[in-house]
Amino acid sequence: MLLPLGLGFLVAVLIGYQPITGFFIGATLTATSIGVTVPVLKELNCLESEEGLVITGAAILDDVLGLILLSTILAVVQT
Repeated sequence: MLLPLGLGFLVAVLIGYQPITGFFIGATLTATSIGVTVPVLKELNCLESEEGLVITGAAILDDVLGLILLSTILAVVQT
């Protein structure tokens, strides 16, 4: 979660966006893991294995934390 946030922020600031916009871009990049993880695990027939369940749980947790971060940034920007 921290890697996409940090890299998104860094790239956005380096190309000229304001820091708050960089945080927003980084936060949008954090909430994408479940949409990729489940189809890949399903294709490999590993979705219901123990490892697949752990990976899916971690992806869900990552997405939830990313959405909380994104909503926090939106609340700060609106105030």
